[in-house]
Amino acid sequence: MDLAAERLYRAFRRYRKPRSLGLCTPHCVPARLVASLLRVDRRELGAEDFAAYVGEVAYAGDDEFGYFLPRLLELHPWDGLGKASGVLLRVGTHPWSPTESAALDGFHLDRWRRVLADPGADAVAFLADARVARPTAAPFLRAWEEDTSDTAIGHLAEFVERHPFGVYEFEDGWDHEVSAWLPGYPVEVFTGRDDHPEAQDITLSW
Repeated sequence: MDLAAERLYRAFRRYRKPRSLGLCTPHCVPARLVASLLRVDRRELGAEDFAAYVGEVAYAGDDEFGYFLPRLLELHPWDGLGKASGVLLRVGTHPWSPTESAALDGFHLDRWRRVLADPGADAVAFLADARVARPTAAPFLRAWEEDTSDTAIGHLAEFVERHPFGVYEFEDGWDHEVSAWLPGYPVEVFTGRDDHPEAQDITLSW
């Protein structure tokens, strides 16, 4: 059982299935997709069902968005749907209840730990999405420190190599948190290792 997803659904159970969608139809979202979203239980919807919806999510009502959100996040990274950044932006800016915010934090952290354990995952892309949806990088960085597996260190090496001068792309809170953290912890990790020489050279130069 996916406990993080179950907690997310429980936290968002007050949102009921909508009877209509506050979207641009039928020009932006085809009628057949609207019918599917309204007819099928959200947990049975696939990425193809949300193909047009994610691009119009800014126009969705709060209750409607709250109803679909657990499934949207469960399907992330929405294979075939592009980045669908509007969903994450709305997650990060909406005034969720404390219970809902805690469930969102727990879900994203659970997915991050899965990324760290998967050698084929893209940790850099995950963090780029998480920074939009969650207010602080601290839990993700703490989880990275706690995971000393070769896979997690490999992800860290790739991150360091792609951000050799720190992270100041948008100069928001996340960037400063990560940039303040990078020069410390990674140096200790890469010292004495020869499997990530480029990352070691970068960290030693900080």
